[in-house]
Amino acid sequence: KSIALYEEGLTLADNCKKRLLEARKKIEVINPELAKTFAAGALSAAAALVNETGESPSALWAEITSPAGTTAAGLAVLEKEGFPGIVRDSVRAARDRSIELSTPKSEQ
Repeated sequence: KSIALYEEGLTLADNCKKRLLEARKKIEVINPELAKTFAAGALSAAAALVNETGESPSALWAEITSPAGTTAAGLAVLEKEGFPGIVRDSVRAARDRSIELSTPKSEQ
């Protein structure tokens, strides 16, 4: 079960990076090479902050999010579009599949 969560986290991070790069193309924010560096760096820095500080991601977001700022605008869209539920359902599906794969056929 733990492996499923770890693998799902890796997949989620990679998918986030991919979506950030796709968004960059659609809204023409910055050049592609700089976008790759920023996307990977942002995900890496976020993970490092959580690990180094011991703070929860929510606590860290609260510290760096200015009211009516760019991060607040982005987080509002993620909430509105159901991102928390998508992540939860994705992790649940990975866990359930992990259980199925680890259960001997005779017990299924």
